[in-house]
Amino acid sequence: MVGASLTIDLCITARDGDRRLRRSLSKGEVLRIGRSPEDGLKVPWDKKISRERADVYWDGDRLHVRCVESARNPIIYNSQLDRTISVFCGERFTIGATTFAVLTPGANDVSNDEVLADDDPAEMDGEPALGPDVVEQSYSSHDLSGVSFGNTDRQMELLAGLPGMISTSQSDEELATRLARLLLQALPAADGVAVAHFDEASLPLPGASSRSLPKPVMMRIETRPGFRGRFRPSRRLLLTTVASTQNAMHLWGDDGKATEYTMTEGLGWAFATPIRVESCRGWCLYVSGKGSSTGGISSLKVS
Repeated sequence: MVGASLTIDLCITARDGDRRLRRSLSKGEVLRIGRSPEDGLKVPWDKKISRERADVYWDGDRLHVRCVESARNPIIYNSQLDRTISVFCGERFTIGATTFAVLTPGANDVSNDEVLADDDPAEMDGEPALGPDVVEQSYSSHDLSGVSFGNTDRQMELLAGLPGMISTSQSDEELATRLARLLLQALPAADGVAVAHFDEASLPLPGASSRSLPKPVMMRIETRPGFRGRFRPSRRLLLTTVASTQNAMHLWGDDGKATEYTMTEGLGWAFATPIRVESCRGWCLYVSGKGSSTGGISSLKVS
């Protein structure tokens, strides 16, 4: 489970996505936010944010946000309007026309509009086409049951923490963030992971063009601290997984260079699997890392 954190990153994004700020916040620190505060963090592009707008405070578990008395408009959080909120890491709130994301230090901040890679530039007769250097493999639950774990004690330790993680998560966003971190802990070969939720009623049929995949309702991404570049999960691989509820893997060339299929330089494989629980229909896990394309599913061992 995720414990208290001494610092978090507050990532601030304009509605058009072109203007961004990022500010670290230590436990116990109080930060004033406004368009032009006398002492604090300036968000100069948003005329809907008053000069002195709100105070934020990180207590190690939640970010507390309180409007100053002179602020006229409330904060939007979980589609509700309020003047005082408490936000978990991995969640977002809106002030004016600006979004504020509470993230672990170094974590990627991406919106659902830009998070997926359009990795099928060429399609023929409506069918997605993979290049000669990209191999797609599907795995049944029986195939996966034959994969041994490098450390069974560690496997049991991680599994034992899942019920508590699920029961204590206050939102889908927090649960997704915790699951993403768990995947990084469990899979040393992984460099980036994502937990995505799609609206099941909007999913296309298996075999459809990857461009028909709708935007995720919610997606949380975590990468290793030393990861460089922008981690963008493959739209095609996610479509294969959520539309057909199959486990699937993409393997590409050994030169470590980004292609139109990976969108992330230096990675050599990606694996996606659906979460087969009735309450999590439309959810899936996505894992990607470096290494040879010959490793296959056997390279993904808990250790």
